[in-house]
Amino acid sequence: MYKVQYKSVKILKALNKLHPQERKRIIQKIEKKLKNYSPFIKGIKKLEYSKTLYRLRIGDYRVLFEKYNEEKIITVVLIEKRDSVYKDKS
Repeated sequence: MYKVQYKSVKILKALNKLHPQERKRIIQKIEKKLKNYSPFIKGIKKLEYSKTLYRLRIGDYRVLFEKYNEEKIITVVLIEKRDSVYKDKS
């Protein structure tokens, strides 16, 4: 079982801005799917442009995360809507 942590407070603030039902659904999916991580879980995919990032699809939202197998830690890096998550942030 993996431990889920959030990379920054910004992620938690972004979650708090969402509608309560949407926030609850996203948090439940993160807890359920990432704590029991397996590469065969539906909605999880390794990103082609990165060596370390994976994504979890939750409806219109994408949760980008890094996985550390030796420490059994998953770090959530970003939670955003699909249309803006893959845009270049530079």
